[in-house]
Amino acid sequence: AGCFRAAYSVPDLLYYLLAGGALSAAFIPVFSDYLVRDEQKEANRVASSIANLMLLLLAIGVVLELVFAAYVVRVVAPGIAPGTAEFHLTVGLTRLLCTIVLFTALSGLLTGILNSYHHFLMPTVVWNVFNIFFIIGFVVLRKLHWHGAQLGIYGVCIGALMGSLSMVLLQLPAVIKYGFRYHPIITLSHAGVRRIIRLFGPVMLGLSLGYLNLQFIPIMIASLAGTTAIALIVNANRIVLLPMGIFAVAIATAAFPRMSQQVTLNEHAEFRKTFKNSLIAIILLVVPSSVAIFLLAKPVTGCLYGGNAFNLQDIDGSAYALTLFIWGLLGLSLLQLVNRAFFARQDTRTPVIVGILMVGANVTMLCSALLKNGVGHLRTVEQEMRNWMEKHEYESVSQMRGSMSQIQCADPTAFERAQYIRAVTTYKML
Repeated sequence: AGCFRAAYSVPDLLYYLLAGGALSAAFIPVFSDYLVRDEQKEANRVASSIANLMLLLLAIGVVLELVFAAYVVRVVAPGIAPGTAEFHLTVGLTRLLCTIVLFTALSGLLTGILNSYHHFLMPTVVWNVFNIFFIIGFVVLRKLHWHGAQLGIYGVCIGALMGSLSMVLLQLPAVIKYGFRYHPIITLSHAGVRRIIRLFGPVMLGLSLGYLNLQFIPIMIASLAGTTAIALIVNANRIVLLPMGIFAVAIATAAFPRMSQQVTLNEHAEFRKTFKNSLIAIILLVVPSSVAIFLLAKPVTGCLYGGNAFNLQDIDGSAYALTLFIWGLLGLSLLQLVNRAFFARQDTRTPVIVGILMVGANVTMLCSALLKNGVGHLRTVEQEMRNWMEKHEYESVSQMRGSMSQIQCADPTAFERAQYIRAVTTYKML
């Protein structure tokens, strides 16, 4: 699981920057501007040029990743030692998964077109279809055999590839229905194309900083403790992102095209009303979700991920990370709307400045924790923690934390060692 998640982090990052954020944030205000002025043909030319340019650049990037996959793995998962079986597996998965971004990026552009027409049903449906293919890959394809060997995790990757392709095929009829017509052109001299490119750079920088802060840096640090730690961090992260995607991203996505058109039409009062109503809706939905997840962290983690190789200790570790991550859910959720409000006004500078400050604060705290807790020895300490728990018959990390006072009374040296283990494992979850 850790190898798959490490390999998937690169296409996930590219999707987050292109289809999931920067492309839509730069594309929708410009495309909506043409629609408001009833210039469908010009809007089609702009969208076609952006699609062709994006696919050309991504194709070059995919080829480079295929060639230098081993170096990519060393960057995204420095804790996986080169030459090991885990390293070679991660490299193979990276090469297979890198092509996903061609489909997810094009799907993101089609989603941006549909959102500009205030059509949100099909973009929601395609993600459900993607998840269905992902499940098929996990349940069915991984059990199939190829040349005498079971596909295993490669079957899951094939399911993900099929799902990403389906996202494009399902949205094409919808965009054609609304009047979009494809043109095989790349017109960099077009004013609309230049505006999107000018907006895209700062937006991509701001979103990449957010991704580094939320997912990339935690995975890099967790890899120092082994692939199991990556799975614990990623699982906790995905539970936090679930309510953010269901509520905050959905509301912000629906409000974004409307706010963009209101800015174009100089309807500032309506813009403030849309922003206010969306903000209140996010708060009313996210706050109860945060409280519920915090109180039910362990049952939720066990229900979603428990079983087979993900044992009670893993559930406890991931749940502990979840109780720490969940405190940032409201801020992350509100940021989805606030950033889009700035993008609707074609102000890309402010979100970038905020993103730089966020990453700076995160890196500062990480360095402090590294110096204080000696996280360079994470892999050894994680094994020591498990040995300690088995020796003293602790079933979970939380039970070990609850027994600290008893350990101190019985053996001060053992208490200091257990405190060190707790500090390191706490940082690992952070």
